[in-house]
Amino acid sequence: MRRSSNIRCQLTDTEVEVAIIGDIYPFMAEDLIRGLTYWKDKKIKMTIMSAGGDAFASFGLYDFLAKRDMEVEIY
Repeated sequence: MRRSSNIRCQLTDTEVEVAIIGDIYPFMAEDLIRGLTYWKDKKIKMTIMSAGGDAFASFGLYDFLAKRDMEVEIY
């Protein structure tokens, strides 16, 4: 199975900073959702630098972030 090699994550006491570099695919969205669910009590700062990938995976990630009761900043 492919793993997410273009996700960078940094964890502090109060927030999680995530950078997506490259295309977004279903396996990547699943990894992100799993990780962000684990850190649900922290603020999330997400930077997305993507020119493409799977549209449904991107929408799934968006829907997850929009429906969660957490503070999210996306750049």
